[in-house]
Amino acid sequence: MYLPNVWSSHCGFNLEREYVGLPFDKGEIFTFGSLNNFRKISDETLNTWSVILNNVSNSRLILKSSTFCDSTLLIEKFKKNGVKNKIEILNLVLY
Repeated sequence: MYLPNVWSSHCGFNLEREYVGLPFDKGEIFTFGSLNNFRKISDETLNTWSVILNNVSNSRLILKSSTFCDSTLLIEKFKKNGVKNKIEILNLVLY
């Protein structure tokens, strides 16, 4: 369903927005992202992400866990799959 006046499922802001285009359209990097609990990331998921990153030129994957988790094992698996340099892991900020 097309909703022309809704830019996201939680829009309620009275702000004027200007579409500035996608970075990828300007020849920049294509960014995938997942904001999930790292404990939910299976080897199958990690391998699928690795295949995608290897097949999409100029791409990266940003990951952030919804809970504190040591990302060392994930990084090692991405390294084994040859995509460690395409992964950015954001730290969980606890307030």
